[in-house]
Amino acid sequence: MDQAKCGSGRQFDFMSSQVIVFEFSHREVLQRDYGRFLARFGFHALPEGQELQSLRGGMVFCVAGFDADARELYEIPEVREFFFGFHQAWPFALYFCALQHDCLRLMTLCRLASVASVKTDGSDQVRVNYDVTELLRIFPVDLFAMNLVSERARLSEQEIFEQTQAIFEYWGLPFHTSPV
Repeated sequence: MDQAKCGSGRQFDFMSSQVIVFEFSHREVLQRDYGRFLARFGFHALPEGQELQSLRGGMVFCVAGFDADARELYEIPEVREFFFGFHQAWPFALYFCALQHDCLRLMTLCRLASVASVKTDGSDQVRVNYDVTELLRIFPVDLFAMNLVSERARLSEQEIFEQTQAIFEYWGLPFHTSPV
């Protein structure tokens, strides 16, 4: 299979990617089984230094078995529960997710209690509404985890600053600080 349903619900072409695409099977999602992933990418299994730096922003997460479901992935209870638990087991998505593929948005929306989709008649576009204050409440844990991995990768303060800024821009949040 060359395609899977990824974070945005759009199909993602594995063959043209420059990222690591990790697809969780339908069974793994339903059973909330993170073992296969954690064996390879759990914190203690991660490399250090330059090798870990090469993984920064280079992962896309997909789930299999939900293509026939018309709902957005973040609306499917099993997917929401899976990614909520996945974050508890592995809170490092801010470091690893390829922002251009929107899997970070899916993973984060699954952790928010107040998410609503609005679809305009005659359009395939879906607007997602959520409580920004709820998003901001979960950010400190995510930023702390990102910084742990960044230190293990031996990123400079400037690189960590730029990554943090990119995350805030990704979510359309103000970022009013200067680098160290």
